[in-house]
Amino acid sequence: MAKKMTAKEKGEQLIRLSEVGSYLRSLREEKGITLNELGESLKVSVPYLSELERGFKMPSDKLIFELAHFFQLDIEDLFNRFGKVSATAADELEQNPNLQKTVAQIARDKRLTEDQKQALYDEFFNVYHTFLREIGKENGDE
Repeated sequence: MAKKMTAKEKGEQLIRLSEVGSYLRSLREEKGITLNELGESLKVSVPYLSELERGFKMPSDKLIFELAHFFQLDIEDLFNRFGKVSATAADELEQNPNLQKTVAQIARDKRLTEDQKQALYDEFFNVYHTFLREIGKENGDE
């Protein structure tokens, strides 16, 4: 059963949708394409895209993925902007108990501020990229 959103959470979601909608509109305008052209490319109606850009709609995971691909964006970043977790990330959390436990412990730790929690997540991301560079050197991928 889904948790019911508080008035504050609903307000935050509306602000987030408005900000992401403006972001998507600016990306579309930078590309120099109309809503009609975008709709044709994504096979989505112009009224729906208009509502999305005005922050009135939450797109499906499939549409978020398609938008990220169309605009050449990081998929996880776009999901994050919408305040959603991608199916890939959710599956990985579900299948990896240690990752799930680590993220849950960080989230619940009252000693950490939100900025400190974000710093931990950022550091985890940096460790991942350092690891990729190291295995790339080992495999001669420099």
